[in-house]
Amino acid sequence: MRFGAAEESSALRVVGVQPQIPRASNCEARPNPLGDVNGLSREAIEALPAAVYMTDAEGRITFFNEAAAALWGCRPKLGDSKFCGSWKLYRPDGTPLPHDECPMAMALQQKRPIRGMEAVAERPDGTRIPFITYPTPLFDNTGRLTGAVNMLVDISERKRAEEALAEREAQLAVFVEHAPAAIVMFDRKMRYLAVSRRFVVDYLPPGTQLIGRSHYEAFPNIPQRWRDIHARVLAGEELSQDQDQYTRYDGRTDWVRWSMAPWRSANGDIGGALLFAEIITEQVEARRALAESEERLRLAGKAGLVGTFGYDTNTEIMQISEGYVAIHGFPEGTAEIARSTCLAGVHSEDMERVQQRRDEAFCKGSREYSVEYRIIRPGGEVRWVETRCFISYCNEGRPRRVIGVSIDLTERKQSELQLAERNTQIELASKAARVGSLAIDFHSGLVKLSPGCATIMGLPEHP
Repeated sequence: MRFGAAEESSALRVVGVQPQIPRASNCEARPNPLGDVNGLSREAIEALPAAVYMTDAEGRITFFNEAAAALWGCRPKLGDSKFCGSWKLYRPDGTPLPHDECPMAMALQQKRPIRGMEAVAERPDGTRIPFITYPTPLFDNTGRLTGAVNMLVDISERKRAEEALAEREAQLAVFVEHAPAAIVMFDRKMRYLAVSRRFVVDYLPPGTQLIGRSHYEAFPNIPQRWRDIHARVLAGEELSQDQDQYTRYDGRTDWVRWSMAPWRSANGDIGGALLFAEIITEQVEARRALAESEERLRLAGKAGLVGTFGYDTNTEIMQISEGYVAIHGFPEGTAEIARSTCLAGVHSEDMERVQQRRDEAFCKGSREYSVEYRIIRPGGEVRWVETRCFISYCNEGRPRRVIGVSIDLTERKQSELQLAERNTQIELASKAARVGSLAIDFHSGLVKLSPGCATIMGLPEHP
């Protein structure tokens, strides 16, 4: 008998490190199950790393080599054990497989070779070995069935590799299904091989079926720019764009971040393309709004109206904006300054109140506070400012960082002083000239008198 090339190749992979099964103490006493096969052939079969055994026409085992004993984990009794020398047999699905239904029994019953069937052998110690079996019936010159020979190929490593691959594929499927970004896999003709749920939700009308369809069929109005991108990726390039516009099927325009790269098959050829895409419309709009807000704040600050600052309470080194510099009269271009330097410019009559407001806020764990005070700019100019501070705390409750704004109130304060002074002058003039005014609220019936009118009428000025 001669094995085919495929069987020979499989046989060479069958045994790695196998348990050692003690040899029979008297090998010469065994009957010669190989019939007229010469001794050299028998020795060669016994030395094969492939598990090989033989039976007679009734299925009784008449010969097995050491590789078969190692695979089974036991030594069946010659002339007694039938069809297979394993302790127990199972089908690939785990159900028991009776020995008289195993592939060797089938080959003898049907008088034909059985190729590539899988089974699982259980050793006496409980370990299970998956294998592929190749039983072949043997006939004499007259065509009479004389027995069969079988080769068992241990596929434990292959099974472990298949299980590991299946597990990785399952993990990948879960990742693709639940990934926050849209993921798509194309073949070389840009037909859809796989799509993530995020891609379907973000880009497709409900109920759209893509698998097996061409991208150009699913999106017939695709711009030429994207056709060029596909061609470049299929030629081996990796392309990406951090901010691109995409018009959805419902007409809405979104901003998208995407990348596309080729994927390669086992032989290294490019098999298609992988697309990763993420809608970033909210981030883009938020960045734009923030940039516009910062620009408005910068312009206002530079005009001397508003300034911003921030500092860590450990270092008290302040990072200050252009507006803060303009309000306080610091040298142009100043970006950092010690808080003590800023405090040195606070009017002496207001210094204690400024410090007290911060200390109170820190002590109470307040998140924010504000205070109005005067500053003396270099050169002696006095200006009014309002500082609004926002405080963040560490896990232990200590103040960690303060950020805030300084607003120049000088013009408002000057207007308030001028108004108060004008009102005082009007009151004095009214009293001197005995001129007064009154206002009547017809709903309530109340009459409001000016100081001059109260004097004329002999009434108290502040009833």
